[in-house]
Amino acid sequence: HRPARATIQGVFADAPVDLAFDRREWTITGSVNGFAADLRIDHDDKTIHGSANGSLVYLAFDWTPERESYKGVANHGAIEYTIDWRAGVVDGSANGSMLHLEFSLAEGRVDKDLTLDAPSGRLTGTLAGKNVDLTLVNADLSDFLKNLHLFLKP
Repeated sequence: HRPARATIQGVFADAPVDLAFDRREWTITGSVNGFAADLRIDHDDKTIHGSANGSLVYLAFDWTPERESYKGVANHGAIEYTIDWRAGVVDGSANGSMLHLEFSLAEGRVDKDLTLDAPSGRLTGTLAGKNVDLTLVNADLSDFLKNLHLFLKP
């Protein structure tokens, strides 16, 4: 059973990140990229809504154990991506740009340049040319990937 609260803190693309995930209330609060984040996950409606990155967020999601899909609006633009957990691939688009990532949860890796040290929770390297130095507490690489919409700046 996963802990009720998790955090992701540090720096992404030279901007501070301080996010708290409440798995009982299903909220994400804090700040990312210098903006407040205040999101609610509604499992009945299958939506994530609120604000982050100075933009309204409204994403519909579809979940199976094999894949998760997100589609809607975030970061002042359209966003749509699917995480295929078995294939280890994220495919889609964000704000008019194609999105393709390859990952391995077992190795704690996203593409070639982003690595999670599971014992310390440190996620370091680069993602899409942006520097990453985050600490995940009670969270793992799948939590980062599920919330990729928070890190995709326009």
